[in-house]
Amino acid sequence: MSEEQFRWCIETGDINGFKDALKNVKDLNKGLGDGRRPIHIAADFGHLQILELLVKEGADVNVKDNFGITPLLAAVYEEHADCVEFLLKNKAEIIDSPSGLKMCECTDSEDIKRLLQQ
Repeated sequence: MSEEQFRWCIETGDINGFKDALKNVKDLNKGLGDGRRPIHIAADFGHLQILELLVKEGADVNVKDNFGITPLLAAVYEEHADCVEFLLKNKAEIIDSPSGLKMCECTDSEDIKRLLQQ
């Protein structure tokens, strides 16, 4: 499976395709073309099942992409509370955004703000 197909499985939440592709991935923390890692994409698109598998297989929950965005910040930006909660439970660090905003200032979701303040 090509890198493009692997990325498509993550973006679309194709869990079976992702599991098949995962067998051939050597480094889950390697950027996919644009510097985003698989974990960023899963967090960005809100695919919790894929996020869980990535973390189980050793993906770094605190890795930054080319823009200085962590998976947690990606999930906060896109307001995926379930992904935010999961990443926090797996020791994701709460850091300021690349623009200097506090993470809780990067969302309108009260649920996510509560999670970030616990």
